[in-house]
Amino acid sequence: MNNNHDTRHAVLAALQKTGTPMDSYQVAKATGVSPIQAARTLTKLTAKGLVLAQDPLGAETDLSARFSLAPEQETGGDPG
Repeated sequence: MNNNHDTRHAVLAALQKTGTPMDSYQVAKATGVSPIQAARTLTKLTAKGLVLAQDPLGAETDLSARFSLAPEQETGGDPG
C-alpha cells in the first residue's frame, strides 16, 4: 500500500468481500499490510463510524478484536 487512503480502501474492501467479522491478522493477510497497520486502520475506521468493533477494544492496536462493516458501508456508502 502506498498511502493511508489505499490502506483504508483495501481494509474496507476485504471486510466487504468476506461479509463476516475479521480480526487484524485476517485483514493483514487479505490486504498485504502488517497486523499492526491493519489494527490501527480498523481503529480509525471504527472512530469514523465506517467499521463496527464486534469485540471490546482493549487498546488501539488490539489485534484479536474482530471488526465488520457498518451497515451503511455494506450497501456501498462512501469509504471516506
